[in-house]
Amino acid sequence: MRLNERESNPGTNDRASRPRLRYRWHYLAGHRWQLSRARPGTLDTNRKEPAKEKRMKTQVILKNLQWLGRHNPAFTPGSVQTAVAELLNPTSSILPYSARLCLNKPGMLCTGKVFFNIEAGKTKNIYFSTEVPTVEGTYPVYLDIFSNDQLLEAYRAAEDIIIGIAVEYTLEVTIEPPGAGYVTKSPSKATYSAGEKVTLTAHPYSGYEFDHWGGWPPYPGVGSTSPTIQITMDADWWVVAAFRKVALKQCPLSVSASPSSGGSVRRSPSKALYDDGEMIDVTATANSGWSFDKFTGIRPDGSTWESTANPVHPRGCRTTSVTAHFIKEAAPPLPEPVMKYHYRVTFTDGTTRIISWVPDPVSKPNLWDFVDKDKVVSWTYLGLY
Repeated sequence: MRLNERESNPGTNDRASRPRLRYRWHYLAGHRWQLSRARPGTLDTNRKEPAKEKRMKTQVILKNLQWLGRHNPAFTPGSVQTAVAELLNPTSSILPYSARLCLNKPGMLCTGKVFFNIEAGKTKNIYFSTEVPTVEGTYPVYLDIFSNDQLLEAYRAAEDIIIGIAVEYTLEVTIEPPGAGYVTKSPSKATYSAGEKVTLTAHPYSGYEFDHWGGWPPYPGVGSTSPTIQITMDADWWVVAAFRKVALKQCPLSVSASPSSGGSVRRSPSKALYDDGEMIDVTATANSGWSFDKFTGIRPDGSTWESTANPVHPRGCRTTSVTAHFIKEAAPPLPEPVMKYHYRVTFTDGTTRIISWVPDPVSKPNLWDFVDKDKVVSWTYLGLY
């Protein structure tokens, strides 16, 4: 909702004619303002405010007000911000109300009125969407509450809003002790816009575990022992992820081949005990006539895993044994027998030879295609086999 300039008639809307409030909003953590009620006194008769001698019983109480999603009231010029007011109806009847949020420098810029009802003795959150001014500076914040166009209460925040050029903040992360782990940032950038949220996750290295978050200045989440926190960037933060050393657990890892004649299994590094979480390379090598099939492993809780990858990379104390499985390769098939014609031939030089050939239904060769008929003395057909 865009801000509208308030009328400047000093008898009706000009805050110069309004008496100073006797109580200011009390600032709480997270920019929630606890307000003490300040009744208007006798004002210009043109204003629909009760005269001091004719004050009505309190009809509304503002419990607190906050800017949504903001840790501090510093805004970019022209940005749209949302404030939420928690209002209480202290009476015994349901009442109609309206309210507006105003920024004052030097004129009075206000949202349009928001109309609502609150049941007797109940509270309700009322939201004001406001486009802040485009001119840099400091602006007081006011809240006017009406019933039937009569001003019931007028409040001013103890903390003004600041309109300025968009600010970028840095987030520095330190590991303590160095080398104990690392921290991931999401999103991971060199600088962050005001109000941007960043998720930090701490990851310990082997032999360490995460302890707590530290840093300066104190930020929401400092001291937390959760490895993941979220920070709102409304300042330059220096964050320390503190880890502590733990006793290093070590475990053996056995490897075997099934069957043992199928091949061999090798670990790297090869040693009796492995640190908890240490990566181990396990490689299978098949013997001649065998081929690698798969790995199976057994975890400490008795559950199993399997993988057809070679090598595999189990971790120390996460797997207690690894078995490489091999399968026998099938023998190559024997070639089908080839049928041939066979002849015993005696030649003129006195030699005898067996002449053979494969039948061909197309060319239909005979004996004389393979020998010189004039050099043959005799021949005998031995058969087709």
